[in-house]
Amino acid sequence: MQKNATDVVTKGDDAIEKHELPFNSSVWLSALQMQGSLTSVIALLCSLVYFVHFNFASSLLRLVYFIFVCVYPGVCLAVNVVIATNLKNLVLKGEDKNPINAEFLDFEDTEEDIVRKAKILAVQRRLNLQLYAMTPLFISGFYKVISEKDFPMQIYCAYIIELCTMSLPILILQVINNALLESWRPTTFFSMVVLSINLITDLRGIIAIGDKMTQDQNELLRK
Repeated sequence: MQKNATDVVTKGDDAIEKHELPFNSSVWLSALQMQGSLTSVIALLCSLVYFVHFNFASSLLRLVYFIFVCVYPGVCLAVNVVIATNLKNLVLKGEDKNPINAEFLDFEDTEEDIVRKAKILAVQRRLNLQLYAMTPLFISGFYKVISEKDFPMQIYCAYIIELCTMSLPILILQVINNALLESWRPTTFFSMVVLSINLITDLRGIIAIGDKMTQDQNELLRK
């Protein structure tokens, strides 16, 4: 986090705005990521439509399904709050509350004061992004279009959350309910197919991001 802030400061205001835009520039990569995001959106909509418009074999099964539908956005919000809080405690350490680190510059500020304030401001912007932008991205699945280089941990957590609280449990519950009701219609198959595709995407994302994070960590240890 400190390294990112330093890089931004040394490159000026234009670099700050460029660094805070987490979207990839590659057209093909963006297209593939957008496809994964749209799959997440459709999977979320299918899970909601299934709950509203389809019958359940029992009230208990319906209750469990409803719990997972509610747990998914709740976990997304909680994880982002925890990440932002930890970043604030570890990186800022209360320095943003110190009067000498005010956002506005004074004529008496030295070059060291300017750099310190710019670093704190950059970290604060990153925290605001984590709190107010990441949660909608997590829920909608559009976290898949942000830069893996700048937000590897956030994307990794989002894949795990989506896998464990939506794709896998909702798919299992739909299969169980359809089997109990012996209801195998095209509409139910469509929902299960979309959830299955999203499940595979989540697994691939977890493996890919995990390997990349491990590789980056090994390279840092070698240095």
